[in-house]
Amino acid sequence: MKKLLTGIIALAAFTFSASAQVERKHMDGQGKGQHQGMKEKGKMMHELNLTEAQKQQMKTINMDFKTKMEDLKKQDNMTVKEFNARKAALMQDRKTKTMAILTDEQRNKMETLKKDRQDKMQKMQTKHFDKMQSELGLTGDQTTKLKAKNDELNQKMEAIRNNTTLTQDQKRDQMKQIGQERRAYIESILTADQKKKMDEMRSKRGGGKLKS
Repeated sequence: MKKLLTGIIALAAFTFSASAQVERKHMDGQGKGQHQGMKEKGKMMHELNLTEAQKQQMKTINMDFKTKMEDLKKQDNMTVKEFNARKAALMQDRKTKTMAILTDEQRNKMETLKKDRQDKMQKMQTKHFDKMQSELGLTGDQTTKLKAKNDELNQKMEAIRNNTTLTQDQKRDQMKQIGQERRAYIESILTADQKKKMDEMRSKRGGGKLKS
């Protein structure tokens, strides 16, 4: 999932995935990713105006999931594939139970909140892309290629996020690979002068140079 690079390379990275942030929200199971994900989920649930009864039900569902996951982790007689499958089933069960305690109005509001967040990320993506385009003096051809690559990588990231057979660690690793692919592609379409300018910008911001 995962993460935006500092300085101008971060702007380019953001272009390819408004969801390096989303990765932190939806796929990261450790460290800052987990913290950000829980924060976003908690904020969304707060905006749904859950009743006290729903909050208690939510707490019970999460505690049940936690207990079952702890029991699953103690099993040492199964393959990784079997573990992932059972974990995915537990996660889907938790999601199903969570959605079941929401009213139709709350479920509709949740979808609206998700769409609003996606729209906000898209606007941020466009803003950062325009800034990178201006500062590096990207040509029309470079801009077209970057946008096309952006769409391709966003689709890959979405597929990873929605793949319930993957563990959080596997999702994070695959998101990291996409980040490497993203950076390599940026470097491949920049001219020598643009790379030099990017290095200078990153140096001023405390970042490192692009690797040749």
